[in-house]
Amino acid sequence: MRIALAIICHQRQAELEVALASAAAEVFDEVVVADMASAPALTVPQDVRLVRSERNLGVAGGRNRLVAETTADVVVFMDDDAVLAPGARERVAARFAGDPRLGLVAFRIERPEGIERWEQPFRPGFAIPDAPTPCAYFVGAGHAVRRSAYLEAGGYDERLFYATQEQDLAFKLLRCGWQLEYDPAVRVEHRPSPKGRAPASNLPAMLLHDRLLVTRTHLPAPVAALHSTIWAGLTLRDAARVGGLGHWRRGLGAGLRAPVDRRPLAWRTVREVHRRGGRALY
Repeated sequence: MRIALAIICHQRQAELEVALASAAAEVFDEVVVADMASAPALTVPQDVRLVRSERNLGVAGGRNRLVAETTADVVVFMDDDAVLAPGARERVAARFAGDPRLGLVAFRIERPEGIERWEQPFRPGFAIPDAPTPCAYFVGAGHAVRRSAYLEAGGYDERLFYATQEQDLAFKLLRCGWQLEYDPAVRVEHRPSPKGRAPASNLPAMLLHDRLLVTRTHLPAPVAALHSTIWAGLTLRDAARVGGLGHWRRGLGAGLRAPVDRRPLAWRTVREVHRRGGRALY
């Protein structure tokens, strides 16, 4: 089984070097970096393949580009400001080889100061397991996906430029019958960099826009209405705090008006998402 490491990067040369160094001993079959219009252009070691876009494609577009550029059976994604713990490749290969219906593995994401609750693939209040456990979504800073599952699901929705693209892909994988699993034995340490980020005043609007698209696409109408209302309230609070109310109003309007291909999950799948600690109701 061939395993690739894939990283998207925008304006973070120093952080990328640390990320690549952390994975150097893992002997991946391919290592590919997508330069998302960095200025100056990124540089990478000779054994790393660099593909460049002249515009920032966003997380979803960048990851789609990386999957298209690799030939591996499984693609390991990590953020450019993250560090991969030893043994990740071997553990990932074993997990996918042992279960042909396993579509994605969510990693344990840590911070130098400990665990951030929201970076684990379980909603607030749900216990974080210490052993491999089925899950219903994942956090993009560290995960691995089977290529065939990714392609069957259609990859990432490139309209989701900033947020919720992982939730969207998780719903699509579940709809196709693939399994998602959280494995705390595969770890990345996330060291969030301030470089290359959108202004804080824009973020609540971007999050609301993307979440509205996802809920309108994937959730039964009553659940979508509840979910969207809760997130509208949460992002409104955050927008007021950072001076982004104008952006929030535009994000709300765009998220409600944008056309979507509604494919609501079956109610039994929604119940399973909630049982696994996923974000169905909120």
